[in-house]
Amino acid sequence: MRFVHKVIFIISVSAIALMAKSAASYFNDGSAKANKGLYSESIEDFTKAIELRPNDSYIYHKRGISYSRIGDQIKAIEDLTKAIELNPNDSFSFTNRAMSYARLQQYEKAIEDYTRAIGIYPSNSLAYNYRGLAYREIGEYAKAIEDFTKAIEINPGYAYAYNNRGETYGIMGNRVSARQDAVKACKMGYCEHLTVMENEENRR
Repeated sequence: MRFVHKVIFIISVSAIALMAKSAASYFNDGSAKANKGLYSESIEDFTKAIELRPNDSYIYHKRGISYSRIGDQIKAIEDLTKAIELNPNDSFSFTNRAMSYARLQQYEKAIEDYTRAIGIYPSNSLAYNYRGLAYREIGEYAKAIEDFTKAIEINPGYAYAYNNRGETYGIMGNRVSARQDAVKACKMGYCEHLTVMENEENRR
């Protein structure tokens, strides 16, 4: 009888190990597909991983990002909310959920989540930059400038933050600062705003 119990225990441990390995395998496959831009396919793998490991916050986080990439912000928010429930100290789950709220033009909710993300991880330059964009959308230009500036202080090579700050200076009518930031962004490889400014100048 003891031998039978021992065999059952060994089989159970082996089955659990196999499940864990399968979850990791599905997760890795999903991550590889997401990195290639195959987001719908990655969702299938992340879903299988979740079925085997339902309390892993990071799998929900990754599936949420893939949902966001295919434009399903509602499901993205659901997954990122679950990730936050499982791990309330994950700054980047708040950051990514905020991005989904912003894509739905729910800017106040986005700002709230970016702020929580920054509270958890004060060096989250991504959250500062995108909170700046959300502030800009609701006309809070001074706060947007502050956030873009903070993002740049944390990450001096953040070309997109320079670009965004330059655009915001332009909206505020400060063309000198707008051009300075646009030139800096372009030197780092992000020339979007500088191109817009030069095209406007050439049409005059």
